[in-house]
Amino acid sequence: MVPRKEENFKDCDTLGHILSIYGKATGQMINQKKSSITFGKKIGVCFSGSKVKLFGYIKEKVQNRVSGWFTRTLSQGGKEVLMKSVLSAMPVYAMSCFKLPKVTCDNLRSVMANFWWSAVEHKSKIHWVSWEKMCLPKHLEGLGFRDIADFNQALVAKQAWKILQDPNCLMARLLKSRYFPALPFLSPPIGNRPSYAWRSIVWGRELLEKGLRKRVGNGNTLSVWTDKWIQDDILRLPWRMVFPFNVNLLAKDLIDFHTRRWNESKLRETFYPEDVERIMMAQPVTRGEDFWSWNFNHSGDYSVKSGFWLASVENKKRVREVASALPFINCLKMSVWSLKTTSKIQNFLWKVLNGAVAVVDKLKERGMVIDSICQACGLSENRFGESIYVNILHLMSQCLNERLHKEVKKRFPWVLWFIWKNMNLFLFENKSLDARKIMGKIIEEMEFWFLAQEVEERFGDARSEVSGNIIRKWRPPPKPWLKCNVASFWSEERKLGGMAWVLRDDEGKVLLHSRRAWDGLKSKSDCSFKCRTWAAESLISHGVMKFSLARRTKLRKFGRARRSSRRPKVTILIWKDRYLSHASRRSGMKPFGSTMRPRLIFYRDMSGKRANEAHGGFGVSNGPSSSAKGLDRIEKRPG
Repeated sequence: MVPRKEENFKDCDTLGHILSIYGKATGQMINQKKSSITFGKKIGVCFSGSKVKLFGYIKEKVQNRVSGWFTRTLSQGGKEVLMKSVLSAMPVYAMSCFKLPKVTCDNLRSVMANFWWSAVEHKSKIHWVSWEKMCLPKHLEGLGFRDIADFNQALVAKQAWKILQDPNCLMARLLKSRYFPALPFLSPPIGNRPSYAWRSIVWGRELLEKGLRKRVGNGNTLSVWTDKWIQDDILRLPWRMVFPFNVNLLAKDLIDFHTRRWNESKLRETFYPEDVERIMMAQPVTRGEDFWSWNFNHSGDYSVKSGFWLASVENKKRVREVASALPFINCLKMSVWSLKTTSKIQNFLWKVLNGAVAVVDKLKERGMVIDSICQACGLSENRFGESIYVNILHLMSQCLNERLHKEVKKRFPWVLWFIWKNMNLFLFENKSLDARKIMGKIIEEMEFWFLAQEVEERFGDARSEVSGNIIRKWRPPPKPWLKCNVASFWSEERKLGGMAWVLRDDEGKVLLHSRRAWDGLKSKSDCSFKCRTWAAESLISHGVMKFSLARRTKLRKFGRARRSSRRPKVTILIWKDRYLSHASRRSGMKPFGSTMRPRLIFYRDMSGKRANEAHGGFGVSNGPSSSAKGLDRIEKRPG
């Protein structure tokens, strides 16, 4: 943006020269055919005038894409796939940075709704179900489409999360100097004369605040009685057991910094036993400051998927409440998606159950004057009511009838589809097929679809087998290192973990192996972390000097616990009378000082469990890091 009112060729040439220097210095060449510059009257005002006109290109882009799809006469199943995978992703770049105007969101909804309900471009049809209901999940009678406004807020909240997690980045420092120089990011109001970008970030921050949870580091900033930090069914304040109580009590007053764990005696003096158990499950990270984590993701990192889910729940509470008030019909609609049939028939049955088909009763509800006499039999048509649900429920229940042949049970969805097609053929073309021809087409279509599924399943198994062989292939370590493969399994009911490790050389020869079980493990991450520390201790006790740890790919899900980007990732080393050469790759922590004996440095996992004092003549200390990245490589250096 050029901060001048009268732009001239000299200014443009100067700006082009600056961009060329930047390209030569960084290697990032600018494509002038795909780039544009917006000129404003004041510094910091990049968007002036109508925002609807500014983002009008998004609607035109989506409309042009939809126009090409109308010529393909797609089925409802094909339209569903394209709308979810292509149309929803087209405006992502603009929505990631700015809040789209309401008119722009409505225009995009209109384009997608017209594409769903219409078969021909420029010829609108009845929209039987509102777009809000179609954006609900499938278990709440919706189709799972993305609402543009909710998706936009979830994307903008990602920018707010970046500012919160990295306050020293250039964008955070620039916004802080302008809008909140003396306040934390979550506190300041929108301010006076805010820019369009800042108003968008504040809008995303509103969603972010609803899912944030403050985690305990050194406890200097977490107020025990005013911050919601106890995770129950909801995020809440701790229950007060003692009256009167210290209003200014901080979390640091409850931490034993010598052991870097909670002081359990102080906790039991202050809180109820239920809260003490919950607090003890997450030990403090005393080496760092208190930090924020996202409460709707296991890793603690904000994701657009979880943010979109929260935005949908918060912004559509009334629609969800109405949809959830019909449990019987919702279960019936949900069972449609589990039928073994084509996606177009599944969408057809969904439309039937939602009253979204052009029958006489529904057309009259829309104010259309139409004859209620059936054109086939001459009798008055029955009302579209409870009978349709009963009939479809009867057919679905027959799919579970063991007395019927399995080939007969497969035909039910196609029977309903061809009855509807035959009725339309009679009404619009005055043609009709007899029952034998209809049944022949039903059997033909059904057998063809199941044959296609069988072929696809065979090819899928072959591909997974090939890829599985590649993943499971053992990779030898570089000489003179040895490789130790570890695996673990955790039983949630018994709180019991099984572990095993095997040590091989570069030729794959097994040198050592062992297995054992541990009880009292409260989570999968505890089990995985315990497995790796036990394997490391065992190898060192056997005199193994250089080895690397690797987990079994198949069991990765039992021990992987990703961390928020605020939590440092480390390279773990064992050393003697030397300082740690790689203390942290991300956190910028200084190396530790020398020690008097070898020490194993590792960090606490998600649940805050800390390993016991190790055997074999070395001590154990802990700090903030990821258990998944923890014991990746261990080296014992001579003194």
